[in-house]
Amino acid sequence: MGHIAQLQTVPSEHPVVREWLDESSGRDVGEEIQQLFFRLAEMRRGMNPEPFFAQDDRNYQDYQRRIIEMIQQFPWMVGGYTDLNKGYQYIVCALEMLSENQRERELASAAVIGFHQIGGTATASQGRPIQWNNPQEVREIEKFLLRIEKSATGSRADHSTYRRLLSELDQKLEQNPADTEASETREALNYGMACLRELLMVYKAGRQSGFGVIAVRD
Repeated sequence: MGHIAQLQTVPSEHPVVREWLDESSGRDVGEEIQQLFFRLAEMRRGMNPEPFFAQDDRNYQDYQRRIIEMIQQFPWMVGGYTDLNKGYQYIVCALEMLSENQRERELASAAVIGFHQIGGTATASQGRPIQWNNPQEVREIEKFLLRIEKSATGSRADHSTYRRLLSELDQKLEQNPADTEASETREALNYGMACLRELLMVYKAGRQSGFGVIAVRD
């Protein structure tokens, strides 16, 4: 479970993003999306995003310029990011365990990997689909994550699904310390809860800006 997922808020009505979402174009825009992530990473390191002109390719230069212009128009995009730098499957697993119904299980997965493949064809460098959640789904996911946080840390936390699952897993491990499945499930549950704040930060930023969220897995 060594793969990572990166989440980034994006202005879904911006012309660049609308072109990415257009399934009729038939082109894989994965490289352009990853360039957006790269440029924003430069800004988080205090660098000014400047276009590469080494390649003698007008289309390449054009989308570089348009991406930078979008960032300059919406500079708060820089803060709408998180890098889930362990197995994102652990986080999905934890959120699914804490879900109360089928819709919440769908939201649990979408919170990390997105609902829709961008343009129907966009892929990351390792061939995994680049997916996204639209602004309405961003609001729904934030509400779901807030419910889980409140349930696990609020005044009734001792009676939460999270506490019950931990107790059941601890009992299994007391009875059989070599129970690999129980051990891995407990690790996934704890890791998912540890990443909850990061997820909430992105979805709160997306909801406040009216943005969508792109998920790149690699």
